[in-house]
Amino acid sequence: MPKSTAYLLLLLAGIQAWLCTYALWLPWSVGMPILFLLNGCLFSFLLTNTPTLTLRFEIGVLLSPWKWILLMVGMVYSYQLSRIILDSTPVAIEHADMLPIIQVMGKRFLSGQWHQVYAPIAEIWNGIQPIYLPAMWLPFTLADILHFDPRWVTVGGVWIAVIAIVLQLKHWRSIGVWLALAILGIVLWWLHLETRNNLFRLTEEGVVIAYHVLLVYAIVGRKPIVLGLALSACLLSRYVLVTAIPAVFIWWVWHKERRLLFRTAATVLSCFLLTILCFGFTPFVQMLHIPVTYVQHAGRVWQDHPEYFQYTAGMAALFGPTRIALQHQLLLIMGFGLPLVFVGYMLWRKSQHSINNAELSVATLAITVFYTLVDVPYLYLYYTPVFWYLAIAVIALHKSTSKLL
Repeated sequence: MPKSTAYLLLLLAGIQAWLCTYALWLPWSVGMPILFLLNGCLFSFLLTNTPTLTLRFEIGVLLSPWKWILLMVGMVYSYQLSRIILDSTPVAIEHADMLPIIQVMGKRFLSGQWHQVYAPIAEIWNGIQPIYLPAMWLPFTLADILHFDPRWVTVGGVWIAVIAIVLQLKHWRSIGVWLALAILGIVLWWLHLETRNNLFRLTEEGVVIAYHVLLVYAIVGRKPIVLGLALSACLLSRYVLVTAIPAVFIWWVWHKERRLLFRTAATVLSCFLLTILCFGFTPFVQMLHIPVTYVQHAGRVWQDHPEYFQYTAGMAALFGPTRIALQHQLLLIMGFGLPLVFVGYMLWRKSQHSINNAELSVATLAITVFYTLVDVPYLYLYYTPVFWYLAIAVIALHKSTSKLL
């Protein structure tokens, strides 16, 4: 792979990370969502012109001592900083209700009340209806089993993503490797020390970050069962990538990727059937109602916490509280429409030029559009796409490493 292509992907990933971190401090940050959208679209387009990405599991590269020393030092430092964050804010509905709801769902599951997991929770907001999908809350049952703060699961999810990315780096004397580590270090520094992102303090988003980074590797690896499991984990947690499925389906059908299509679909279907067997149809009924719920929720957040719409890379502030429904309609239209248009463009262009990394490009575009137009753009949501872009850039970098010495 040409070094310039890999470095350009890394540059775009770095820009996306900057837009979701320190760029928010700039006085003209109101324009950041537009730049976030354009930069993500450019990243998607560039992927189609990038030689096909592949995974190489070289033992010498994976077990390089410098990587594990760096990771161990980073995790120890992260533990100390995260402990300060967690100790300063207890898990309570007064701060945020996501983790308390997830804790109740987990306790019901562990006590054998599987078909009651999605029953209203009387002790939270006079009977709140749980909406979290199984892959979101199941990892947090580990905290109940081992009796530790559930937010360590969030911290652990982020570090799974970090480890997966770092292990793909190659020569420690590479310019690109140090640039990638610098971007990763800046993001981690921000997550631990910036007080308004709330990722570790209040949220469950670490598991979503881990799922999506693992999905990047599954898409590149093209192993149907692994791909189906990773996709199921993403769809049964944050379900962002549902808007990419029709476009990827058309691409696979057009190119007669029957084996990949059927085995991946069978794996995803099996995961969904297992969910139905364990919890009934309630999770999916809730998922269908979520769009309406989010529109209503956005209205309440605009009234109670309008600052969440300003300090973010999302575009909701440009619509304001009076055009929430329009914003949501645009999210659905562009979320499903742009990937389909993009696939149409790739099919037309393929007659003249080769197209590579199509599935990854479509998924990247879908993620970019979703987070640009999401109804309530909480800042903590945006570190999933940040790690997604960086994981892709590092895989590209792995094939085109240049040494400093």
